[in-house]
Amino acid sequence: MKYLLPAIILLCNSMEVPGQPPRKAIIGMQGKANAQGIVVDSIFPNSSFATLPVKKGDVIITVNGQPTTTMEQYGAAVMMLRAGDELNVKFIRNGKTINAGTKAIMRPMEKLDFADTQYDWVKFRGGYLRAITRKPKGKTNLPAILLVPGYGCGSIENYAMSYNGKLLFEWVKAGYAVITVEKSGMGDSYDCVPCSEADLVNEIESFDAGYQYMEQLPFVDKKQLFIWGHSMGGVVAPEIAKRHDPKGVMVFACTFRPWSEFLLEMHRVQKPLLENLTYQQTEDFVRGIQKVYYEFFVLKKSPEQ
Repeated sequence: MKYLLPAIILLCNSMEVPGQPPRKAIIGMQGKANAQGIVVDSIFPNSSFATLPVKKGDVIITVNGQPTTTMEQYGAAVMMLRAGDELNVKFIRNGKTINAGTKAIMRPMEKLDFADTQYDWVKFRGGYLRAITRKPKGKTNLPAILLVPGYGCGSIENYAMSYNGKLLFEWVKAGYAVITVEKSGMGDSYDCVPCSEADLVNEIESFDAGYQYMEQLPFVDKKQLFIWGHSMGGVVAPEIAKRHDPKGVMVFACTFRPWSEFLLEMHRVQKPLLENLTYQQTEDFVRGIQKVYYEFFVLKKSPEQ
């Protein structure tokens, strides 16, 4: 896991809203694990780590009292920090253990030269999801698109650096408002089920809440509302459309075969690419998991069984 500053123009200003938690913090450290802890490689300006006396080559061994011998442990220690939270780090430099502390700094907000960017909250079950809307500067009565992403737990905060950003920015330049809503528990969101534990019902309901949010935005044309779904989002988008009356639904790269077939195909494609498995290791995995999928999808056994 690497913590990088967004490669776009950013604006730092307050996101304090009475009764709601501060915005998530920007950590700003890039490193890699060794036997002792996390070896610091880079520290980014204007980040939380930039206010600590930590430098390249130091080895971080704890964050807020939690051991950081792996990147997973480090990620768990910093991922929930919000602006103003304590950030206490213990690190080793030249064989000496040093303690240092600071207040976490708010993650900057996006500022685009061609668009207005609006940060907001979407009420969802017992908590709130972060929403970020981009629209042409100063424009009103706009057609609008709700972007529903694929499978996975990435944050909308990172869209500017991915294919999602290229897509939504072109839409904005073409005159559309584009609404993005965090998956459950991601980004600034709070009091929601963690994304890794959310099921399909949760996913559909969270983006349904996003559609209802889009409907009430004062600058959108309520007769020109669209839903875009990519990959798993192409399964979710039509389910949301059933509950509303959008102008259109767009889906791309989504499944059309039974899950028992589709998942096996995706394992064969993704295991070598994403997990660096050899083709033999991939085939061994697929032949093993196929038996599990047969019992689940065909024999209808429960996950516990």
